[in-house]
Amino acid sequence: MSFNRLTLGFRSVGNPLDVIELFESKTSELKSNDILIQMVAAPINPADINMLEGTYFIKPSLPAECGNEGVGKVIQVGPKADKSIIGRYVMIPFRDPNHWVGCWSTLVTIPEDQVVVLPDNVDPIQASMWSVNPITAYQMLQESGVRSGQWIVHNAANSGVGLWLVHFAKKLGCHVISICRSITWKNALIQLGADVVLEDNDSVLAAVKSLDVPVQVAFDCVGGNSANRLLRMLSTEGQLMTYGAMSQQPIEVGGGRLIFKGIRISGFNRTHWVHNESPDIVREAYKNMQALGMTVEVPIDSTFLISNYHQALKRALESQRQGKVLFMLNDL
Repeated sequence: MSFNRLTLGFRSVGNPLDVIELFESKTSELKSNDILIQMVAAPINPADINMLEGTYFIKPSLPAECGNEGVGKVIQVGPKADKSIIGRYVMIPFRDPNHWVGCWSTLVTIPEDQVVVLPDNVDPIQASMWSVNPITAYQMLQESGVRSGQWIVHNAANSGVGLWLVHFAKKLGCHVISICRSITWKNALIQLGADVVLEDNDSVLAAVKSLDVPVQVAFDCVGGNSANRLLRMLSTEGQLMTYGAMSQQPIEVGGGRLIFKGIRISGFNRTHWVHNESPDIVREAYKNMQALGMTVEVPIDSTFLISNYHQALKRALESQRQGKVLFMLNDL
């Protein structure tokens, strides 16, 4: 049995508002281990915008579908797939760039081994934002080796990853210095668990120095001057882990910090991590992440039907949003 399917995609790269299109098609017969997912919600992330622009490191063959993450409900399974997951919510962290399947779609057909089944009591709206940002925060903390009682600092603290970094770091017993562009986020970050919240400007170095605490790990999403300030906050043998470049400016580090202070610099990208690790390790990480508690309520600025994709993208591209922009693809 086939169903009508609406999906957002692109035939060429460029201005997202110019290249995005709404396609209609029929679903195909399910192969042996395929499952059919009725998508519920999917956010618009910076990576989605970059993919439409052609600047993201994943460049699927064109025409291609949009949407790097989302949540849906399994409504059909192939002959050899697990029938017990029918009716369960799933997210889709595993996808082959050579056979790209987008989440901005009313229906998704994908092999069963490319999904993670979510708990029965999950909020699918919040869970639609779980497969990218929270696992990025969780896995960076794991790879940094930071231990209970140690201090971390991070910029872009009010971003999706930033909020999850505070949450998971506190669960692991760490102390957190949160730095963000606007101090208006102070109360929310303190309530989430941050020990100190500071505004990202030239005065932040003196403020951190006055705390007189050893900062072992810094997480950078901005680059440029903001990242350079984080480097200067690190104690001997500290490390900077960068996962974004919002300023589009380079990180500058003097040789003395590397040679005499033993500062280490590394990067993290969730998609690279998923593709380079075994599926079992990735699944275990998602499982351990959820075991710490997924209680962060990521702010949602607005929601749009798939037919209103131009308005959704326009809103997602605006700088003064109050949270994520989501596509609502089917009823809950």
